[in-house]
Amino acid sequence: MDAIGSSFSFEVPAASDEISDASPVPGRLDLKVLAEGARKMSREEFVAKHRVPFLVQLQELGNKPDSELTVRFPTVVMASARFRTAGVGLPPHAYPIEKRTLANAFALMVTLGRATNNDIVIPDASVSKFHASFARAAGGSWTITDWSTNGTWVDGERLPARAARPIRTGALLTVAGSIPMLFASAADVFELLESSRENAPIAASA
Repeated sequence: MDAIGSSFSFEVPAASDEISDASPVPGRLDLKVLAEGARKMSREEFVAKHRVPFLVQLQELGNKPDSELTVRFPTVVMASARFRTAGVGLPPHAYPIEKRTLANAFALMVTLGRATNNDIVIPDASVSKFHASFARAAGGSWTITDWSTNGTWVDGERLPARAARPIRTGALLTVAGSIPMLFASAADVFELLESSRENAPIAASA
């Protein structure tokens, strides 16, 4: 897929970036809920149901950025053994990288930003209304393009504005310099969910 031209603009209604505390965030999945739904699934069944990669949000929004994340995940290999070794609990949320029905008119890309008409909505003031976009090439690989004010980083490197760059499974994506997310395959997410169940504390018997 060709990179989108620099003349691209993204207009959103003035109130489209307002999400109340009680409102569900569009496009966001609670990983604990996802884990329960996957409990009786095999890896193959989970991957067949979720045919797209995910962004896995590594910490709650508003928390101070965890400087150890890049140490814990120098290559960000999302396997259950790696998570056990790193001592990482189940992250809070995940976002499937896919179009949401009637979210916006951009059929050839998955948009990410603060505005609620993005496909992936991150309700944080540091995130631009339209922050970044993902596109899938004919061979199945993915690219990411930064459109933001506060920047987007992949594996510690800030992306140049408005230029599509390849992104691989396992990459560490940092949105606006402060929101760390993993670009993970569905199989990797399944491993994460399995690992979280294996490492859950055993309830005391009555």
